[in-house]
Amino acid sequence: MKATRSTRHRAEKAPVFQFAGMVLFLLVSLVLTTPSAAQSVTEGGAGRVQFVDGNEAFTTYPEDPTQVVDPGRGDSEEGDLRLDYVPYLIFDQTKVGTGTTQLTAHAQYYADGHTPTGNFAQVTDARRDSSGWVLSVTQETAFTHESQKDQTLKGTVLSIGHIWTNSIWLTSQTTGEPRIDKDRIDLTPGKSCIIAKAGENAGHGRWSIAFGSTGQTQRGGEQTVWPQYYLDKTPVLLKDSHPVIQSYGYDVSQQQAYYNTAITLIIPAQKENLAAGVYHTSLLWRLVAAP
Repeated sequence: MKATRSTRHRAEKAPVFQFAGMVLFLLVSLVLTTPSAAQSVTEGGAGRVQFVDGNEAFTTYPEDPTQVVDPGRGDSEEGDLRLDYVPYLIFDQTKVGTGTTQLTAHAQYYADGHTPTGNFAQVTDARRDSSGWVLSVTQETAFTHESQKDQTLKGTVLSIGHIWTNSIWLTSQTTGEPRIDKDRIDLTPGKSCIIAKAGENAGHGRWSIAFGSTGQTQRGGEQTVWPQYYLDKTPVLLKDSHPVIQSYGYDVSQQQAYYNTAITLIIPAQKENLAAGVYHTSLLWRLVAAP
């Protein structure tokens, strides 16, 4: 029997109001699932990076895995096969009216000041006899109003693309790299999508599964992460962005906002007049030990 563990992130929209349609913010959060029911899932916080031994949990920079980073608020796990980090996905304010609206996610920020990158998940497989693993994600429900449960956004599509892997183990002679199942996946409620697979004797060690790139590494491919500016060319700062992001451990007064075009949310025209407020869903990230 395959053992699994999962992590769930809740997705939220910040306060909205009526003005030729809705004006909303969106935050996608998570839940983890990984291989042993006996192992606990813990909430990760800002600044919790330490070295104890070769299996100690820490997060590496997806574009340079030799660097240890602090990605701010996140969920993490324990165990020899685990999810070290899964991303919160945040979308800025927009008007939702009579037509289709497409939103672009914020990039991955870092509480220690590293340059923003594509969002990413990190898998560690420290088992002595690695039989492989499968990483998948499921959007559990439609985006639903936080207090009025009959209010939902209909027909949304959350797309995650430009998927690639990176690790200091790339040059290892003892393990192969995980295989990306598809370059882009479209999430709809209740549908599980495979992100990456590692066969037997593959995917050993720490691996970043990245969604998007700064374009500064050959492995990451074309640029999807872009700094944001006002019309007068002054930088847009996080303090002027999504209010929830201010609780993630970033220096919002100094950090420039970046968008990642590899992750988008499409919201079709809504036939019903929806209530203003926060709408949320959950993403279930599942890591399965598999041959």
